[in-house]
Amino acid sequence: MQGNHARFLKAYVDFIDAHTTREEKFFDWVDESIKVSEDVQHNILEKFESIEEEKIGHGRHHELVASIEDLEKKPWVQSL
Repeated sequence: MQGNHARFLKAYVDFIDAHTTREEKFFDWVDESIKVSEDVQHNILEKFESIEEEKIGHGRHHELVASIEDLEKKPWVQSL
């Protein structure tokens, strides 16, 4: 049973890696292609932060990151 979990996690890691790589390329392209003023960037950041707080909850983001970091330290994850 543990082998199935390991295969699933490996597949999930591969999926996330591929997705974030495409995402990074997209945002690099946006940075190079679209120039916006600092005011617009500031407004976008404020809107993002308000949506993030609404959807995730105040402080929850840091809890999620801490949980992921803790999980990454587990021996069975490091062996993947």
